[in-house]
Amino acid sequence: MRRRFLSRGGRGLLGRRVGSRLRRKAGLIARGGTTVTATKRRRDSGSRGDIQPYIALAIGLRNLSHDITFVTNENHTEFIESHGFKIYKIKGDIRAIVESEEGARLLESGYSVKFLLKFIDIYKEFLGTFLEDLYDGCQDSEGIIYSTVTSSAYFVAQSMNIPSIAAYLQPINRTSEFPVFLFPPNTITTKLTNYMSYVTAEQLFWQPIRAYVNDWLKNKVKAKRAPFLGLYQNLKKSNYPFVYGYSPSILPRPHDWQDSIKVFGYWFLDKQESWQPSKDLVDFLEDGKAPVYVGFGSMANRSPEQSAETVIKALKKTKSRGVLLSGWNGLKKSDLDDDIFMIDSAPHDWLFP
Repeated sequence: MRRRFLSRGGRGLLGRRVGSRLRRKAGLIARGGTTVTATKRRRDSGSRGDIQPYIALAIGLRNLSHDITFVTNENHTEFIESHGFKIYKIKGDIRAIVESEEGARLLESGYSVKFLLKFIDIYKEFLGTFLEDLYDGCQDSEGIIYSTVTSSAYFVAQSMNIPSIAAYLQPINRTSEFPVFLFPPNTITTKLTNYMSYVTAEQLFWQPIRAYVNDWLKNKVKAKRAPFLGLYQNLKKSNYPFVYGYSPSILPRPHDWQDSIKVFGYWFLDKQESWQPSKDLVDFLEDGKAPVYVGFGSMANRSPEQSAETVIKALKKTKSRGVLLSGWNGLKKSDLDDDIFMIDSAPHDWLFP
């Protein structure tokens, strides 16, 4: 079974290039915690978008005879194991924090410097346990691939003297072509402010956790301290490998990135041929014009009833039919008009052929 690593053509290219850097066995670091529902304090349904691309990447590596282990919390155990991968469960759970009242308020405030600083406070609570569990989970590995939230895995790999690769889904490497995604929208930018937005974001994230990381490096693994300015400046100088799982057709690769930064396209799982929709869903889709699909993925929401009401009003105002992903607190199928259909889940590649 092959996997797509480029937006057009070239299947398996990412697996080959990553595989050339790692040896026979790799520990794959999946995102350390996700919000999986838009309802308050529920954890029973929601988005797989934070973990699914890494499963696709892992399948590509497994097809090249690499032995992959996911080091993550238990939220997606069933999904990971259903694809035949081992999992080392860590104790920290960012999702539980983000789903709290405070976490939901933070997400609703939007991406900003304030968001970043508050997220760092949350992340510090998680960091100590994470580093310990990560170090234990990667024993006997010959390489680590890590995601954005788990970038501290770089120091774990260094302390173990094994190679590592950053595998990210959103661009965070410095560039003068566009600002970091945390930059306030509708702001006039220049090449200099674009570039400096990344440097600023790096330091806002790094400096508050620097002491925690250095304490762990010094006292737990007897390794040298991390650089005062963090890892990205050194990684830029050393042509450290970054691979990105988004399409260059959606966001072109910046011209000022070094050659070691690759944008391969989205990491998709093959279509689930065994999945079958319900007859009611098929009948709904065939009984009118194409509907609008509404799902909030991994975003938390303190007022799911209000959000559901807003979505329904928007559908009615635009005279659109709709398919809603379930998880709207207090909303039942019986409350919906005939032009709106609620589903528990469905593969996106089936919904959007």
